[in-house]
Amino acid sequence: GETFLLSYGIDKEAMKKIIDWNSGMDSIDMPDSVDSIFTKIPYVHLEFLEHTSSYYETENFFFSHAGVAKGIELNKQAFSALVWGDNRCLNDNTDYGKMLIFGHWHNDGPIIGYRRIGIARKNDVAVLDLSNMVITDSKGNTRQLG
Repeated sequence: GETFLLSYGIDKEAMKKIIDWNSGMDSIDMPDSVDSIFTKIPYVHLEFLEHTSSYYETENFFFSHAGVAKGIELNKQAFSALVWGDNRCLNDNTDYGKMLIFGHWHNDGPIIGYRRIGIARKNDVAVLDLSNMVITDSKGNTRQLG
């Protein structure tokens, strides 16, 4: 969220206005100041986000940006949990029937838990090769899973 908005030149005060408006703490109508913030983000970028799925799944894997809300069935997950996250999922031992693959949580290394793999890292990019179950970071370091 914050990094995304900062990348478009939206300052932290403007972000607070978006959060206040979105959480109902501000007036019912979107303030002009919030409306003008969205003009900084190109329409095609907003359109892409609007039409992008919040998850992808296969027979054995469930991919989302930020994991899942703890204890909620995969087909009942809220958009906010998949995109913004629920940090309780990091140490959750719930079996959702599929291996969860997610990013979002920037740690010193991958998060490896019961039927879950978090691949986001601080100041780094990680890739998961599902065919070989190997995580590779942008520095060439690898970690074999399983």
